Amino acid sequence: MATKPDRCPVPPDSRRPSRTAPPPGLAKGLRALGGLVWAALPMALMAGGVGAGTAKLRGMAARDPAFAVGGETWEWGGAARHCPEAHGELARLGRLARGRSLFDPALAGDVREAYLASPWVREVLEVRREFPNRLAVDFRLRQPVAQAWQARRFWLVDEEGVALPAPEGGQAWPAPGLPEIVEGTPGALGDRPSRPGEAWNARGLRDALGLLMAVWSSPLADAVSPARVTVYAGTYRDRSGTERERPPRLEFNTADGRTVRWGTFNASGRPEELSTGHKLRTLETALRRAAGQPALAIDVHARAAGLSD
Repeated sequence: MATKPDRCPVPPDSRRPSRTAPPPGLAKGLRALGGLVWAALPMALMAGGVGAGTAKLRGMAARDPAFAVGGETWEWGGAARHCPEAHGELARLGRLARGRSLFDPALAGDVREAYLASPWVREVLEVRREFPNRLAVDFRLRQPVAQAWQARRFWLVDEEGVALPAPEGGQAWPAPGLPEIVEGTPGALGDRPSRPGEAWNARGLRDALGLLMAVWSSPLADAVSPARVTVYAGTYRDRSGTERERPPRLEFNTADGRTVRWGTFNASGRPEELSTGHKLRTLETALRRAAGQPALAIDVHARAAGLSD
């Protein structure tokens, strides 16, 4: 962290009052007033002013090393503490402003742009100058919530289906603690994005993530822990003979070995299927009935749902 240079030592004989020096009490007051003016100067210059004097002062302040961003300029809080995969990228972003003056008019815009270009950053809320030499960036981090299996590798995705950085060539083994999303039929997850930061737009993946979010935000969150979601795709022919895609069908396996046959997710216009809320209530009832029994499959997708072997 940059600091102000040490003050030069004052020679003993210069401490004696001179004719032009103010009395000691007044001198102390003036020094305090000068400190207040110096503390207020950054905000006054940032607010702008009229005339060459303000521009000159701004230029002088921009060259003053006391206002250069220095030291370790990042602190991880909130979600970032629980996302070690992103730490390397966040450390790189935290060093971008090092050495630049807080009076640099392009500083905030450059930092905001750099953060938004990172696949780990969802949104930049604020870039804030904290004088004399600190820059604070408030942002929302993309967190991996699941890992999709494709091309014999696992790929991290956030809740919006955005692909997150992964080791070169993907991960051969699943990351611990994250549910897996796999294909029950070839092509059910479509094509993964070509680079991190892009959305994985296959409906099968979006529906699987929607199912996970629905379970995690329900009262069943503590009782049901989806470990793997399997996506099944299919086609049918309409009355004109045109082949059309069916909505993806889903089932998930829990950490304790149960299989839940969910059907389609949020299937509007399909009267034979229950709504998401109804399925969650049906699942809750089935889990109470199955308490203490061997792990059985639970079918919640239709009105004739229940336990099965």
